[in-house]
Amino acid sequence: MKISILIPSVNGFRLLSECVNSIFEKMSGEHKVEVIIKLDFDDETIARINELKNKENIKIFITEKGLGYGGIHVFLNEMLKLCNDSDWIQLFNDDALVLTKNWDKLLEKYNPDDVWLLRHHQCQGRIGDVGDYYFPFISRKYHEVVGRITGGPSYDGYLLNIADELNIWQRLPIDFYHRHVHELKQTPDKNDQMNNSRKKIDEAQELRNDKEKIRNYLK
Repeated sequence: MKISILIPSVNGFRLLSECVNSIFEKMSGEHKVEVIIKLDFDDETIARINELKNKENIKIFITEKGLGYGGIHVFLNEMLKLCNDSDWIQLFNDDALVLTKNWDKLLEKYNPDDVWLLRHHQCQGRIGDVGDYYFPFISRKYHEVVGRITGGPSYDGYLLNIADELNIWQRLPIDFYHRHVHELKQTPDKNDQMNNSRKKIDEAQELRNDKEKIRNYLK
């Protein structure tokens, strides 16, 4: 089983390093797990990439211009080209940590050709997080049918909107920790960047398009 984890990051090497370490330290080692990190061309983290552990399982995607968090949906859809042979693709944040030991083995009970979307059991930490709202896993079946990951920058909410309306999700017993705002120092404002990006797209129409593809498949 191959699992790809996509992580957008902006000028936050310490958080990114701790995030990536938690992924590899908590996995069983029985499955192929790769981490693909998106960085803007001018990100200070680029100079420190070689300090990351498990470098042989890490890919770096550097954008040609400063997309920031507003370009997350662009990154995710482009990154699909690098991992379209994966059984599962997880969308993760550089300010989050994996808590569950042997988390990758928990995916063994799900067939990526039958299941569309997996949402986790609990997300601890940040006040305001809805328990199973963040960091979904999408299956090979999902991205083959839809042809992309997301049509908007708020990717987890976008995907779970589709999952809830079409009832195409299952529960995955993995716990994460999402850092509180006061734990994050000198990080950019994601919300402003995402809101500016939304002005350039019709996210409601993008959602309708992706839902229609799945409905047509299910007929």
